Amino acid sequence: GGAPADLRRLARTHPAGLKNLGNTCYVNAVLQCLFAIPTFRAAVYRLGPGDTRDEGQLPGSHATVSPVKELRRLFASLQCGGRRFADPARFADSLALETGT
Repeated sequence: GGAPADLRRLARTHPAGLKNLGNTCYVNAVLQCLFAIPTFRAAVYRLGPGDTRDEGQLPGSHATVSPVKELRRLFASLQCGGRRFADPARFADSLALETGT
């Protein structure tokens, strides 16, 4: 990797990207499109634990992390994070996606 200063986000007015995990570029593209819709982003932030059927585990998955919680965390990192990119690994893990890493 590069120097830590090179990873810093220039300004909060510049959008952050998503780290490529290998086989998840299609998911990253969809996430960036959804994040760009202000009403969708606001709805994700408003979701509480009891607002979904999200039990923290997908059928047939060993993941115990809530996909909704990880989506909120990822969106917050895209919006407010100090890095040029956000790492979607925890969200991908919550969906049991094959990342190739």
